[in-house]
Amino acid sequence: MRGKRINNYIILFLLVIGGIGVSFAQNSTAPLESAMKTYFSRMLQIPSEKLSITILRAPRTLSSEADMSGLRVYSQKKHIRLGYQTIWVEFRNENRKKQKYPVTVSVTATADILVATAKIGRYERIDSRNIKVEKRTIDEGWEYLIHEDQLKAGLESRRIIQPGEIITQKLVRRPPAIRKGEQIKIKIETGNLVITGQAKAAQDGCIGDEIFVKCQPGGKKIKAIVKRPGWAVVYQENVL
Repeated sequence: MRGKRINNYIILFLLVIGGIGVSFAQNSTAPLESAMKTYFSRMLQIPSEKLSITILRAPRTLSSEADMSGLRVYSQKKHIRLGYQTIWVEFRNENRKKQKYPVTVSVTATADILVATAKIGRYERIDSRNIKVEKRTIDEGWEYLIHEDQLKAGLESRRIIQPGEIITQKLVRRPPAIRKGEQIKIKIETGNLVITGQAKAAQDGCIGDEIFVKCQPGGKKIKAIVKRPGWAVVYQENVL
């Protein structure tokens, strides 16, 4: 009985010591995690409160030698992203000598995702009738997401979108002011001379886009700048 009691005390002691060790490890990495979150927030243009950093692998000397007040976080890759990756941590050790170590991390973000609730036809307007907002944790694709406030400008689908698909920039576009095949009016400016005429749009175009149009009659193909719905301007150099 006495031996069993002693064993229980030993187990309790080890648990307490282990708990202290875990607490120390978590506290020692807090400045590092904060620096990483600041770095990824700046590089990815994501609010820091939406980011989560998990340190998967780091050298043991990092917590014992580092002067956390002077550490620097950076990546050797040109394009910074979410997900599983290795970054570098630079600091000065207790002898003030500069050290750098690789640290493996997992970076995720909490985002409001737009998801199709019904089949969306090609060139159909994207709005609250066919999408919903879901909060998800993602580890890729933040830069391609469409945010709810962007819908106010009016967006339409580039192709058929199936129910459950995430709405991304690749799937939508601004509605064109002129659509391919549309009969439009063109204004040809050559110096002080201005001529108006009819043409057929050979491609879609938003305001400010340069598109090909076919003059009518004749069918000559020239470039024109979209000015407003149904109207485009042709400058002298594009007529020659």
